[in-house]
Order: sequence, then structure tokens, then C-alpha cells
Amino acid sequence: MDFRIVDDSNYPVHRSSIGLAITYGGGKREALKTIGHSIRESGETRYSAREIYNIVDRSFSEHGFLYLRDFAGNKINCSMTFPYERGTAALAVFSNEKHFTPEEIKNLLTENLQLMTNSNK
Repeated sequence: MDFRIVDDSNYPVHRSSIGLAITYGGGKREALKTIGHSIRESGETRYSAREIYNIVDRSFSEHGFLYLRDFAGNKINCSMTFPYERGTAALAVFSNEKHFTPEEIKNLLTENLQLMTNSNK
């Protein structure tokens, strides 16, 4: 299986489940700084950096991964981080058509993460 790293540096971190999940893993101070910078660069005012950080923190505390419902224009926008040989990576799923439960998303992400890591051995 081929892996490709997708990097769209123009996409705002504060609207990206992958960006938020990886940023959150770097600690609160760094996350607030990164999210705040992203918000300022985009000119958006809907949420503050602290509000977004609290949403992300609550999701990781409740679900063990980032589960965002009705966020950034999608019905669900979710991401799970995992260790990678060069640091931390993330796998994401989103839907702009249907809501899925946290349990459905966790199963989907976990199963696909296992497929990816097992096929790389």
C-alpha cells in the first residue's frame, strides 16, 4: 500500500481535524498559539482559539479522538492521531452528507488504521 502525505499549507489549521488533532498533541500552550495564529490569518471571528481548544480537549477527553459535529462546513469532521516513524500522524474522516456516531467513527478510524499499519509490516 502506498502512503501519501497531503499537505495543503493554505488550509487553516483551526478548520482542519487533522491540524487540530496534531496541534492538540503538542500541548495546550503551543495549540493555543497555533490555533490563534490560524484564526488571525484567516480573519474569521466565529470562535476564539480558546473556544476551539476547549472543543478539541473535550472531544479527546470524551472519545479518545477528535470528533467534531457540524464543524467547518461538514456534518462530521474527525481525526485520530497515531505514532509514526517521524513523529505523529493522523487519519481523518469527514462527511458533509450524514451524521455518524462517535462509536461508528472510532470503529472506522481504528479498523483502517490497523489495515494501514499491518500492511506496512
